[in-house]
Amino acid sequence: MADPKAIQLLEGIYARVDKQVREIVQSMLPSVTVAAQDDGSVIANDHRILNFQGPGVTVSDDPGRRRVNIFVPGSPVDSTATTVVTNTGVGVRGLDLQSGGSNASPPIDGGGRQWWHPSYVETNASNGNTWGNVVISPFDPTQLHPIPGSRIVEAKSNPGALARELIRHPFSLPSGTISTAQFQIASGPPPGSGDVYLNGTVIGRGGTTPGSSWDTAHPTAPYLSYSISPSLLLPGATNTLATDIVGDADLNCECTYVLSVNYGTAGADSRYQLLSEKNAANGYAGLDAGTRVPTARLGSGTADNTTYLRGDQTWATPAGGGGGSLTFLTTALSADFTLTSVSTYYDILTLSLTSGTWWVEGIFNAQNQNSSATDFVGKVWDGTTASGSAQSTMPGGVGFVEQIPVVGVVTLGSTTTYRLAVAAGRASQKVMAATTNFGSGNHATRLSALKVS
Repeated sequence: MADPKAIQLLEGIYARVDKQVREIVQSMLPSVTVAAQDDGSVIANDHRILNFQGPGVTVSDDPGRRRVNIFVPGSPVDSTATTVVTNTGVGVRGLDLQSGGSNASPPIDGGGRQWWHPSYVETNASNGNTWGNVVISPFDPTQLHPIPGSRIVEAKSNPGALARELIRHPFSLPSGTISTAQFQIASGPPPGSGDVYLNGTVIGRGGTTPGSSWDTAHPTAPYLSYSISPSLLLPGATNTLATDIVGDADLNCECTYVLSVNYGTAGADSRYQLLSEKNAANGYAGLDAGTRVPTARLGSGTADNTTYLRGDQTWATPAGGGGGSLTFLTTALSADFTLTSVSTYYDILTLSLTSGTWWVEGIFNAQNQNSSATDFVGKVWDGTTASGSAQSTMPGGVGFVEQIPVVGVVTLGSTTTYRLAVAAGRASQKVMAATTNFGSGNHATRLSALKVS
């Protein structure tokens, strides 16, 4: 049987060997870091984990550009397209200024324009060298690493002491609204690139120093990055990038760069609205101290206890004076009235109505004085025109009673006497002032009017 102490000894040896092997392998691997950018500008490049906080923040992978996109709501942008301009060698022009142990001066064209000017016309250098297409260099893992999506441009084929190369890159951009733009560049060997021009304006410098954007010991260190104002770019037209490279006595001049141009307009996030949209057209209404929408935001006019909000968003005074007392008139028949003649209207009650619109209601208590059926007809009118009428046929038999209502609406331009008139199909019919049974007073026949405006 194995000695337990011997087993423990072997396990300890294996653990120490395993730890040493892992440390050796780890030391041989490059250090992995994650770069954090804010609209293309590097914020941090020495951590492995980024922690995104806050409500509504979303993170999505963008493997095509080897990055992760973070959406922070509140200032959204609806990007429609991204145009990437790289130095793949197509259309990129270079001019070698080195001759012998020195460099010629950059040639000025016939119009007096410098080589970085957008309208510059290619002109030979004083050493006789001419502009030509640049050389695409094969990738060397011990030298300059290309920016993702770009290539290594070698503008000089023969090393020379501090040999200088001029580079011009005309390119076209599609039409549209440019929202953001970013330029990244790396060059080497030191001293690398000089100033970088975009449409004749200096946007940065590509020069490098050991341990910065180019170093044989750290070929994947950060690239130089510049945020570009959209006003410097010409959408729907030809643009020009220009820079120069200065190499050393032993290595060729190389550079790599990428210009990313984002198109889009300010967008909208349905979950949020900007503070600047408060109390603005198509925005939102701010709340008052009581967390309510102010009445001034609901409609035009004055909001108080005498007005109401109409459908056209206007505070208006109601018809009739906005809550004033109602005008109501009424009168009742004080004694029975005999309809002497057949089919003849008799005005049995009247009211004096002022100008305005009135709801008029008459009601009369008719009694048949004949053994045969009898028609009773009532109307409310001004003596000329009726605004309402009603008819009832009462069964035959003396003493039959029926109460008949008449309703009308009339608009008067001046004070007018309004009447309740009744007619019967037989002579000597009656309109009763009170009910015939269990009478409680003379109000069975009445004329009333309510002013509505």
